[in-house]
Amino acid sequence: GDATPGGLQLHHRVRVVPEAVLLHVTLVESVQLARRASVVEAVSGLDVSRINILSVPMFLDMDEAEVMPRRLSVKTEALVLPLGSPTLLTVLDGLSVDGGRKASVRLTVTSTGRAHAVLT
Repeated sequence: GDATPGGLQLHHRVRVVPEAVLLHVTLVESVQLARRASVVEAVSGLDVSRINILSVPMFLDMDEAEVMPRRLSVKTEALVLPLGSPTLLTVLDGLSVDGGRKASVRLTVTSTGRAHAVLT
């Protein structure tokens, strides 16, 4: 803190609030992710690929380096939450189930490949 002429210490509290939270998405190909998410080889000579319908649709908290994604599209802004704006509550209401709004994002493919995931 700063000292006053009387020798008292003044303590300042500073709060830093981001202006907005941005969510970007990219279409990726990842052989490692495909192997984790589905059966890609016959088991004892039997085709069990139909079991893939039971695979996990989402992978959270995975290290990007571990997945080794090859980007098939450019990074695209999918959502902006204006934290410092009076419109934040309106934006959040629009995202709620009761809001009825369906969000869509257009990803432009820039490379050929097999799309395995959307990276956020």
